[in-house]
Amino acid sequence: RNAYVLRMVDSVFVRGTIEMSCTLITPSGAYHFVKQSRDSGTQKVRSKVLDGVVDKTQIEALRQLLDAPELRTTPAVSGLPEVARRYGVGPTSTVIWFPRGGTIQKFEAWQAFQLVAGWPSQNLQQQGMKALLPLRQWMKLNLNESKAVVTATPANAKCMPEP
Repeated sequence: RNAYVLRMVDSVFVRGTIEMSCTLITPSGAYHFVKQSRDSGTQKVRSKVLDGVVDKTQIEALRQLLDAPELRTTPAVSGLPEVARRYGVGPTSTVIWFPRGGTIQKFEAWQAFQLVAGWPSQNLQQQGMKALLPLRQWMKLNLNESKAVVTATPANAKCMPEP
């Protein structure tokens, strides 16, 4: 039996702040969401947690979204481009894991500004992000992130499934 319906990890670099969030949704509908942010150059981490439950209808809608053909294959280039990792310029990456066909499928998506002569240009390169839009819409509708509670030491900060 699968430990989760969806595990999602987001990493965003916004105006000098690194934000990481994760979501774990179990077959029972229980979910765990953690968002952590840290200003670059500091070690102080701010954390928020949201735990709750969605109903069977919401889980079924989520499973249908995860069955989308666009999520069946991760694009050929895997991971954030080296240039974006090295310069840390506005990269965003998302990795999702979900059960499909008896195994756990992993889908990676990213976007980053293209560098020109060592500086970020206005050209945004992306891979797989459009395929995640329906999933992000579902999350926005069903998990009210604004109700997340500030906490100093979040439990299960990486949203790992129970063994």
